[in-house]
Amino acid sequence: MREEAETSMREDLKSTSREAVEKSEVREQEAAQPGPPAAPESRAGAKELPIQDYDSLTTGQITNRLAELSGEQIKRLRDYSGSQNH
Repeated sequence: MREEAETSMREDLKSTSREAVEKSEVREQEAAQPGPPAAPESRAGAKELPIQDYDSLTTGQITNRLAELSGEQIKRLRDYSGSQNH
């Protein structure tokens, strides 16, 4: 019985590890993909954003950077994105 529990725990750990690696690989692939063409610098409010070149990044690239931002910075991005009809 104990041996079965240990085997089950090992399998769960392997599965969790595989999932983490797969997610990491997906994030790396998204970050490596080129973003859309750069947006004009004249876009209102773009220079005050906490993520440099926000308008030229893919969703995956932006998502990867969100963990580094404060709640106020995320709110500014959300407000900007909503006002630009993204």
